[in-house]
Amino acid sequence: MSKTAATIFFLASVLVSTTNAQQQQEQHAPTVQQCRADRDLWASELKDKHTISSHNLGFRQHEMLICMMIIDPPPEIPRAPEGSGSLEEAQRVLSDYIVAQEKYELAVSKWQEYMAVRLACAEELENRLIAFMARHDLVLDDTKH
Repeated sequence: MSKTAATIFFLASVLVSTTNAQQQQEQHAPTVQQCRADRDLWASELKDKHTISSHNLGFRQHEMLICMMIIDPPPEIPRAPEGSGSLEEAQRVLSDYIVAQEKYELAVSKWQEYMAVRLACAEELENRLIAFMARHDLVLDDTKH
C-alpha cells in the first residue's frame, strides 16, 4: 500500500470512528423528560448516597451538568413588558408579567434541583477521596512545611 493510500485509509477510518462516536453520543443524550425523571429519582436517593458506587455518582454528577446546562437550561428572566398607556392595557400587561414571573420562579426552583443533586454527588465523591487518602496516609500535613 502506498503512503498516500495509507494516509487516505487512516483519515477515512478516523472520520468513520468520529462519526460513529458522535452518533452514539446523540442517541444516548437524555431527553428533557429523562433529565427530570433522573433528577427526581436521584434526589430521592440522596439520603442513601453512601450505597451508590463512585462510578455511578460520577455519572449522575455529569448527567445533571449536561441536563442543567444543555438539555433543560434555566429559563430566561421575564422582562417587564411595555404597554400602550391605557389603564386596561397596563393592568393586562402587569397581570401577564406576574404570571410569567411566577412560572419563572417555579422553573428556577426545579432547575436548582439539578444543582442540588449534582453538588450532593460531588460532595460524596470528595468525602470518599479524602477518606481513601486518610486510610492510606496520603493526606498532606500543611503544618510541616
